[in-house]
Amino acid sequence: MNPASPPERITCFNLDGDPVLLLREHIRYRPVAYGLLIHNDAVLLQKHQPSGRWQPLAAELEPGQSLELALQHHVRALLPRPLHIGPLLFADTHYLAETEYTGFQLARHYYLLLPEPDGELDEIPPQVCWQPLSQLSRAQLQCGYDAIILAH
Repeated sequence: MNPASPPERITCFNLDGDPVLLLREHIRYRPVAYGLLIHNDAVLLQKHQPSGRWQPLAAELEPGQSLELALQHHVRALLPRPLHIGPLLFADTHYLAETEYTGFQLARHYYLLLPEPDGELDEIPPQVCWQPLSQLSRAQLQCGYDAIILAH
């Protein structure tokens, strides 16, 4: 008789970056689409709630929705100027602990956002900001640093 194997545990990270071991069956899959808009040597970022750090424009998917469509709807709701969803630049997986018992396997997809040729990008809502690439650091971002560097 074989002893039962122990349940599989996955190392996830909470918002402070601390590791949390979670049972695999308590981790849900969540795809997320991010948009990278780089203009005049700056990247457009939004506040990540609840961490308070910055991240590229992010859209969570509704059931049956594609990554591109979710991102397009989010960008249209957020910005006054139309943008086109460009190519997928970067993808990674991150395990996020939501609580000490549950978490997410985030499948993060980073797309380039392309403004209209004559589109003015100066008018932005207060929940987003332009961050000069020369002043960008990994520590100030919730996610997306590698994708931003790759896009630049």
